[in-house]
Amino acid sequence: MPRPTRRAVLQGATALAGVGCGPGSAPIQRDTSSGSPPPILYIYVDQLRYDALGCTGNPLVRSPNLDALAAQAVLFSSCVTNAPSCRASRTSMMTGLHVFEHGVWDNHVRPDPALQSHVRRLRDEGGYRTLVVGKTHLHDGLGHLDDHVDQLRRWGFSDAVELPDPQQHDLQSAHSDWL
Repeated sequence: MPRPTRRAVLQGATALAGVGCGPGSAPIQRDTSSGSPPPILYIYVDQLRYDALGCTGNPLVRSPNLDALAAQAVLFSSCVTNAPSCRASRTSMMTGLHVFEHGVWDNHVRPDPALQSHVRRLRDEGGYRTLVVGKTHLHDGLGHLDDHVDQLRRWGFSDAVELPDPQQHDLQSAHSDWL
């Protein structure tokens, strides 16, 4: 299968087309000739410069697995966040809304899982099984992160393996259980 271009993805020529989540977003349409939707892997990281990978041109960094994945995928190399804080940025990525629209201005404002969500649309309309692994910053709460899975399901995740931020010493997770 040929590698889709960023332009094709953004213009709606691939299975990612129409996965906006706002009012008036086109219904999710997928190619049913293969019988199942194509896999989508979305990697979203904190505090990683655009040039901190071999696949983005850094001659000193060795990142063979991510480089191999990027060679077969769509690599968005000119992205800009619309919010400097983690939670506000993640909420914008989940909802497709600007900070002034969703109201999560900083890491102390909890985002509302009832907001529009492209992940929920992929799950509910596109037939995808959705999974999040890592820190989400999409809810508040103490105790064990597994206690908050219902909130992540409201965002649209079928499954969640969540990890706390390194500064969140008061949260337990599947990883801390393993340790």
